[in-house]
Amino acid sequence: MSDETGYRRDYDRDPYQGYETSERLMFRVDQTSWKYHPKEKVIGIELGGVTKAYPFSELNKVKSPVKDVLGKIPIRIFSAQ
Repeated sequence: MSDETGYRRDYDRDPYQGYETSERLMFRVDQTSWKYHPKEKVIGIELGGVTKAYPFSELNKVKSPVKDVLGKIPIRIFSAQ
């Protein structure tokens, strides 16, 4: 790839620097939680029409693997802490 795109832009500079840690969102969201940072990273799983999100901040508090049942399917989530 080339940074010769025809646009005057510094491709060595991150245009989103600080965005990940700020609480400001680029897009409107319908629901928020006071419990988590607005940009909390999650592992989202969907099995057989059943969905669940596992926030990284919660996974980091417990021993890996996390065992759960989604619908009737047993799952394990391995986390590198």
